[in-house]
Amino acid sequence: MNTKDSLLMEMGNRLRQQRKQMKLTQEELAERSELSIKTIISAEKGQKALRPENIVRLCQSLDMDISYLMTGQISSSKDIFLLSHQERMALDKMINTFLSICDQDKER
Repeated sequence: MNTKDSLLMEMGNRLRQQRKQMKLTQEELAERSELSIKTIISAEKGQKALRPENIVRLCQSLDMDISYLMTGQISSSKDIFLLSHQERMALDKMINTFLSICDQDKER
């Protein structure tokens, strides 16, 4: 297997892992990302390279950092991407609650 094939397979594995972590089917991901099911299947299998706009769509749909998809690595400044989807949603809720409390304090 050449380097390009290996990279595509690794990217496909990361896509599949994130999709499963979010408890999405391939069909649901296709719908979310406005891509065909065929594109999702071939991407997860690492069969062919994705177009840049499709990479962006998939990463947005999966709440995934593009650099993580491409390289498998996240810089230390992006630790939030290590959180699961549920953990990020909980963090978002905590931040919004905190901000609403701060807004209430400002109004007093």
